Amino acid sequence: RGLAARVWRRRCRCAEAARIWRRPASRRARPLRRLCQCPSSKMSVEDVRRAVWLARIPLKVHLAREEITTTPGPVPYYMLAPRHSYLPLLVTELKEYFDHVLPPGEDQPWFDYRGLPLKWNLSIGALYDLLADEQTPWAITVHFRDFPSDVLLRCDEEETARSGFMNSLKEATYIATGSTRTIMGLTTNELDSLWDSVIKADLAQYDKLQKSKLPSSEGVEQPQSDSGPPQQSAASTGGATRMPFRIYVRREAPGDGELSAEYWHNVDYCSLPVSPHDTEGTDTLHSFVQHVLCERLPELASCAASLRNEKVVVQGTRPQWETPLDWLLTTMVGPDSFLHMCILLK
Repeated sequence: RGLAARVWRRRCRCAEAARIWRRPASRRARPLRRLCQCPSSKMSVEDVRRAVWLARIPLKVHLAREEITTTPGPVPYYMLAPRHSYLPLLVTELKEYFDHVLPPGEDQPWFDYRGLPLKWNLSIGALYDLLADEQTPWAITVHFRDFPSDVLLRCDEEETARSGFMNSLKEATYIATGSTRTIMGLTTNELDSLWDSVIKADLAQYDKLQKSKLPSSEGVEQPQSDSGPPQQSAASTGGATRMPFRIYVRREAPGDGELSAEYWHNVDYCSLPVSPHDTEGTDTLHSFVQHVLCERLPELASCAASLRNEKVVVQGTRPQWETPLDWLLTTMVGPDSFLHMCILLK
C-alpha cells in the first residue's frame, strides 16, 4: 500500500509538471528575466534574491536505452530541479523511479546530454545555461552502469557533492578576504544547516546562518549607480578587498546533433577575483564585460566588439547592458558566494 501511494504521488507530480510545460511560451512565468530587463522594478532586493533561490529548471530525464530491461520501457521522469543544486542529488529520486527496469549490477550513476557526459561539480543551473539554449524541459539521460571514469570524476554519494560545494565556498571566501577562517570555524551543525539550506533552496535558513557566521557584505565598496546607494555583495566579508566571479566561456554552440566528451574542449571556466579598483568606472554590466572581462580573459579580447548582452547569461537571465553591476552582485550571487556568469560566444 505504501509503495502504491508513492507511485501515485510521483505520477501526480509528473503529470502536473508536464501540464505546466505544455503551456504556450507566452503563458510561462519568467520572473527572473523580467527583473533583469527592468532591475529598477518595485521588487526589493530580498524579493529578487528569493526569486533566484526559488528558481527551478524543468527536467525530462530518460533512462539510458541500453539499461532498460522491459518492454515497453519506462516513460521519462519529469522534475523541477533547483538551479543551485547538483546532479548527484537527483539520483535517489530517479533510482526509485527507474529501479524496476534496471539490469543487475552495481550502481554507478551519471548523466549525459545528447551523449555529452555532464560534469557533476557544476551546478545544474550552470550546466543548463551553458548547454541547453533555453530548451524547456531540458531532456537529459541518467545512467546507472558503465561510468565513464576517463571523462568524469566519481561522485558516488551526496557527501562528494557536498564536499565540492564547500570547497567552492572556501575558494570564494579566500578570494574575497584572503582567508577561509569564517568557513573553517563553522561547527558541524552549522555546516549541516548550510548544506541543508542549499539542497532545499531555503533562503531564510541560509540567511540566518549568513548573518551570524558566513561572509557578510561589509567592507567592499561597490560602484555607484543611478538605481540607488551602492549595494554590497553577499560574497565578501568584513574587510574584503575582492569580489569572486565564476566565469564560463562557451566558444561553440552544441548544435542539434549528438555530442561527445570532446565538446568540453569548447568550454572554459575559471574563478576570477575582481577588486573594486578593477571595476572603477564600470557601473554597468556592459562596461564590466568590455573593460574588465575582455582585458582579463584573452579568449574574449578578440571578440569584444561583437559581444552583445544576449550572449551573457546570469542565473538563467540575459541582463540588459545597462543593468547596474552592483545590482547583479547583490541579487544574483549563488550560495557558494560566487557570481556565476556565462559568456556564450556562439
